[in-house]
Amino acid sequence: MTVISRCVCKEVEATLESAWVRTMYALTFSALGRDHQCVVWGLRAFAAYVRVLRGRILDVDPLRRWFVVETLYVLARSFSATEDGAVKAVHYLTIAKNLATATSQQLIDYPQTIEVRY
Repeated sequence: MTVISRCVCKEVEATLESAWVRTMYALTFSALGRDHQCVVWGLRAFAAYVRVLRGRILDVDPLRRWFVVETLYVLARSFSATEDGAVKAVHYLTIAKNLATATSQQLIDYPQTIEVRY
C-alpha cells in the first residue's frame, strides 16, 4: 500500500523585508560559489520585489532600488557561471541596466563590472 501525502503550500505575502532577506540569501550563496542556489534565491527575491512594488520600482528611494538592481546583477552573474546560462545572464543584466538608467535621479547606481562566461 502506497501512501501519497499532499502538501498544500500557500504563497506567503511578500514584504520588502522578506524580499531583502531573499536578496541576502542570494548574495551569500553567490559569495560561496553555489550558483544554482543563488539563482533560486535571486529569482525568489526579484519576484518578491515585483509583487511588493507593483510597477513602482522606478519611484522607490535609491537604497531600495539598489537592492533590486543588485539582486539582478548577482542573478546574472550566477546564470553566467551555470551551463547554458549566458542568454539568461544577458536578459537579467539588461533589466538591471534599464532599471539603473531609467530614473532622473543621479547616483542611483554605482559602477559595477560583470563578466559573462560562455
